[in-house]
Amino acid sequence: MADIVKIEEEKNTVGYESYQRLINPEKMEVGEVTEGTTKDYMAEIIKCAESGLKADYEGDFYVVAMRKRERHMVNVLRCFYYHRQTKPSPLWDMDCWRVTQAGDLFFCWSLPDIQTGHDIMENPDQFSPDSEELVQFVWMFVNDML
Repeated sequence: MADIVKIEEEKNTVGYESYQRLINPEKMEVGEVTEGTTKDYMAEIIKCAESGLKADYEGDFYVVAMRKRERHMVNVLRCFYYHRQTKPSPLWDMDCWRVTQAGDLFFCWSLPDIQTGHDIMENPDQFSPDSEELVQFVWMFVNDML
């Protein structure tokens, strides 16, 4: 009888991939980092909302998505999702959604990273009309109105 050989597909670690992109910058494409964090964005928001519905919140609650750059891997951006009873104080690199007890999901606001926020405040007219809502969110945040 022949020996059965188990072949496992090796997956590279985040650290390995980060290092490879740092030493071979020509392989990194614009939008690659953003695409990696937004690929499953809505699925994660819905999953977090469903988890929040199982918690014993009274009334509406909020789902928050926070983007964080890895401290030791400058080209790695992670997104963290959590639910909470109260509306969060806005921060750079944060999105907020309101969830009703019926499971309806409502978008509240989104803020970019701090550098993009400063660019928006300095040159709001240079951003496309598609970014009009983002420009408004940044303006409201900077003026303590969000």
